Amino acid sequence: RLALGWLALAAAGGALALAALLLNPAGANGLRTLERFTQGDVESSARPALWAAAMQWGSEALPFGLGTGGFTLAAGYGERRGLYPHNHLLEAWAEGGVPGLLFWLLCFGGAVLVPLLRLRRMPPGRLARAAALALPVLLAAMVSTDLGNRMVWFALGLVLSTGVVARRV
Repeated sequence: RLALGWLALAAAGGALALAALLLNPAGANGLRTLERFTQGDVESSARPALWAAAMQWGSEALPFGLGTGGFTLAAGYGERRGLYPHNHLLEAWAEGGVPGLLFWLLCFGGAVLVPLLRLRRMPPGRLARAAALALPVLLAAMVSTDLGNRMVWFALGLVLSTGVVARRV
């Protein structure tokens, strides 16, 4: 019963927040980050060009990639670290080549598989807390951050820790 009460409270809070946004469209404009990225304003973003460059350089530097931190130099951006690919997967491909891509897929694919394989034996609250903390970070990793972001690796460890079980001895 308590869990259903919390669920109802969360749903009511979400409905109130949605109603507040619908009643104040001007205030909602600042929250449309993904909409701005996927509609119309994408031309003003450098991400598509960075993504294309990362795919191209990853292909040209086969099989081992450009090396750690090599993308900005190879793409002609010099030491401007802000011009990294803004996508974890593409940065792993461009800088790590095939081994980097396989390692990235092993790490983040494992982060998907471990909770799925432990789903029946894991308390639902634990999985929900891990997902609530990790999913926003995962989204950011695919559109806004680089391989050096500690929060992404922390979230990866958090999700992989769902496969660890403590037992009394």
